[in-house]
Amino acid sequence: MLYIDDNNEVGFKQQAFVEFFASLEIYHHSRLTHYEKLINQFNDVTWQNTAIFYAGHSKELYGMIDDIISKSPNEDLKDWFVNSGGMGYLAQALYQTKPSERKKLVLKSLDNLIKSYNEIKKLSEDESSFFYNIPLTFLCSIVDFWFNENFKSVTLTKTLEQSFNDLFKEENCFENNYKLLMISTTLMNPYIGEDACFERLIERKEFINHPILPFVADMVIDLGIIEKKSVSKVLKVKLEKSIKKKKEYLKAVLKEPAYRFNDDFSIDN
Repeated sequence: MLYIDDNNEVGFKQQAFVEFFASLEIYHHSRLTHYEKLINQFNDVTWQNTAIFYAGHSKELYGMIDDIISKSPNEDLKDWFVNSGGMGYLAQALYQTKPSERKKLVLKSLDNLIKSYNEIKKLSEDESSFFYNIPLTFLCSIVDFWFNENFKSVTLTKTLEQSFNDLFKEENCFENNYKLLMISTTLMNPYIGEDACFERLIERKEFINHPILPFVADMVIDLGIIEKKSVSKVLKVKLEKSIKKKKEYLKAVLKEPAYRFNDDFSIDN
């Protein structure tokens, strides 16, 4: 566990030990100034891990959820990704907190990932960007994968279901249906294994008829984010039929970079 570094000082071999013991110190000694650092530095991975350990000591911290949402940095693509990932693990650590409270973290994370989607779409035009020329469907799958990886815990089942139900009642538009896809595919992850929300989404006319969302759902299945065997044959057939109807359009989607598509998913000529 311990070692002597180049400066002849004793340290921990694993950074996680430092983060864990720091969280104990802050939690048990009620160090307000350090608590503020947990919030304000939430997008620094070291402080974020410490914050998650800190939350785990309590398991129920209502004020911390609101503080993270309102005070942690949230200005650019890096913030949106790091922030949303941390919120997933924070929601898991606070497993004794009411789902209605943890739902705030789910919804904020989804908002940030929609911002990420829009920003990466713009970056697909930038030759110097890592995301240069990325197709729209790949972009959607990447963002879905990120949400899934950070929220795929059985401790979040009720929280995710509540979030899904709330969003399902809101405006029936691309952004909300995309958010619903992220939630429902996460619920179908092997760690949770709930398929009711995914089935409900596929049954929604506006989703199944959308230009790209059924194809994204199919990609998510093929990528193994959700298990193929957990998807009923009826749903598979519906997805396949929807995709076949848009076959020529989807060929263009796969060839063109994301920025070429307008908000209504028509191709910008």
